[in-house]
Amino acid sequence: CGLPSGGTLDSGAGMAEWSKKIENKVLKRDPYMLAPDISDHQRVDKFVSSKRSVGYDSTFGTVTIPYFMAGIDNRLVRRSIALRGHSASYDEAMSAGSIARIAGFLALHAPSVVGNLRPKAGDGPPEAIRKNGYFTLETKAENENGEKCTVYVRGQGDPGYQATSAMLAETAMCLADKNLDEGASEEDLDHLKGGVLTPSTALGKELVNRLEDSGLFSFEVKA
Repeated sequence: CGLPSGGTLDSGAGMAEWSKKIENKVLKRDPYMLAPDISDHQRVDKFVSSKRSVGYDSTFGTVTIPYFMAGIDNRLVRRSIALRGHSASYDEAMSAGSIARIAGFLALHAPSVVGNLRPKAGDGPPEAIRKNGYFTLETKAENENGEKCTVYVRGQGDPGYQATSAMLAETAMCLADKNLDEGASEEDLDHLKGGVLTPSTALGKELVNRLEDSGLFSFEVKA
């Protein structure tokens, strides 16, 4: 739960304009836009997101609606998958319950919301929303053998600003750690050779540990 900043809204408007250009229409529809060199057998997703309308998701047992960040998040996750050389499908959406929670959060912070409906570039959510915001992610995975795993990621603070600021700071500290590769597997080290990496491929478990130690985030794995 949180609110967008003026810069985020302006970026969204810029992306909308970019997508209208004829020369960008094919790229706009490419689910692997951030992994252009991916092999054919890894191209398992046909759409940027298949969650394009309200519907029931049997995997999660709930009604879902399209998530406005899926167009970005899905491509980033697919780049991580591609960098690891894996073949896996990925998609995300919002649960119907999350809409109710967001509505309740905004109602509790009505004065801050009303005074911040369209922030200017450089302005962001009020302090109360940055401090009291939060997020919960539930990710389910299943391999070709039918083995399943669920991961819950929880964070305190406005997801786009306070929580993201903490993530950026911990990522910087992680990159500066000279002992980053101690205990890492050969597969993990192989992704540290260079290029445009993602947080998970460059920093892996070490970043997860730092985020948990900050006291602002938790990661729960259930097999």
